[in-house]
Amino acid sequence: MPAVPGQKQSPSAPGIPLPAMPPGVRLVSWEPKFAPVVLSRHMTVVDVPKFIQSTLRQLGAAPALKRLQTSSKDESNEMSYRSGNWSVSTLVGWMALCGVRVEIDQQNGEGHVSE
Repeated sequence: MPAVPGQKQSPSAPGIPLPAMPPGVRLVSWEPKFAPVVLSRHMTVVDVPKFIQSTLRQLGAAPALKRLQTSSKDESNEMSYRSGNWSVSTLVGWMALCGVRVEIDQQNGEGHVSE
C-alpha cells in the first residue's frame, strides 16, 4: 500500500500508513502484523491495512449508534454497545490481534476508558 501524503509511516511495518483515528478512538500502540492474522477458528485477516481501516470506521460509528439507540424507549438495548453485528470490545480485541491497540472514549471526549 503506498504512503498517503501527510500520514506518518509505521517504523515497525514499513508501507502501512498510520491512519487518522476517528472521534472517540485513541491509538495506544501501532505495530501492525503481517497477514495472515487468525482472529478465530474460522476468521482470518488476509489484508491487514484494509481490516484496520474498516474496523476503525466501525469503531468511529459506534458512539453515534449508541446515542441513537439509547435515545429510544428501551434504555437497556444491548445494541447500543455494538457497531454493526460486532460488539465494540470484540472489534477492539481484533484490532489488538492485528497489532493495533486502541482505547474507546465512552464519555464523549472527557477522558479515555479502555475497552
